[in-house]
Amino acid sequence: MFAFNSEDDLYVRVSNPTTDIFEARIAAMHPGATAAVALSSGMAAVTSSLINVTGGTGRILASPGFTAVHLTAWSRYLGNTA
Repeated sequence: MFAFNSEDDLYVRVSNPTTDIFEARIAAMHPGATAAVALSSGMAAVTSSLINVTGGTGRILASPGFTAVHLTAWSRYLGNTA
């Protein structure tokens, strides 16, 4: 069970049939889309988008108006913000 060698839904954070159906339906709404990803928060969506756009290694230009929470999170998880 915990070797993740089963196709069954074992745990909500690993697999969730409701999320799988939601993602498939969103992808089906957009011609040419091969998949969709559902995330649990707005910050997760922003972070995922930035990592995908920059390839995980690019630079991000941020406004000084960003909150300290955003800058702290980005520096911790994405690297140098200078």
